[in-house]
Amino acid sequence: MWRTNTQTNWVKQAPNGRNTSLNFIDIDNVDTFATYTLSSSIFSLQSNTGKLTAINGGDKVLLEWTPGIEFNGDRFIIERSSDNISWYPISSQPVKEQGFTLSFYNYTDDHPNSNEMYYRVREIDINTDAAVTNTAKVSFMDKMLVTLTPNPVVLRAKATVTARNAGNGIMSVFALDGKRIIQQQLNLQAGINQVDINTGAFAAGMYYLVVEMKDGTKKMVPFTKQ
Repeated sequence: MWRTNTQTNWVKQAPNGRNTSLNFIDIDNVDTFATYTLSSSIFSLQSNTGKLTAINGGDKVLLEWTPGIEFNGDRFIIERSSDNISWYPISSQPVKEQGFTLSFYNYTDDHPNSNEMYYRVREIDINTDAAVTNTAKVSFMDKMLVTLTPNPVVLRAKATVTARNAGNGIMSVFALDGKRIIQQQLNLQAGINQVDINTGAFAAGMYYLVVEMKDGTKKMVPFTKQ
């Protein structure tokens, strides 16, 4: 038997008595409202492994996942592949807490060995059964990746520039008519770089974020100002 007062964290509780013929159990000394559920450790309830995301970190890959249920879970095995066919374990992490909890997990692969990498996470429960996340792909073919969040933007936005190598460049924002609204020098480090953009004075409409490096690499991201 499991009990929760928050609908998030569940605590195991033994009943004071039970009658299997009449299908009921007794609980004494209940001093608060709570939600209860019944389960057996003989049968595993597979984890809802949630969604795995993989972030290109320039020379590394950042993995994040959030299981929905960690009941009877034992450990997570992080696997990777260079062809999405042959998979190899590269690390493992124990389940943080038994029960119906919301936990956050992450792992950094410091040594990706291909221009294209595939990742997945396999959860092994206490009965050695397994559940597997979605497959997340990361490509290192591009010298630079640029994203902007949120989009649409209201007052402020954050540009994330993931660079394979360190270098200098220019970040600009253009209006739809081609007028340059912002220009800023960039000194990028290899990996993830983040730049805040104040859009509070922008008129509502469509804009383009452009990042251009001295080696000629150029990326453009359209966005909307509300």
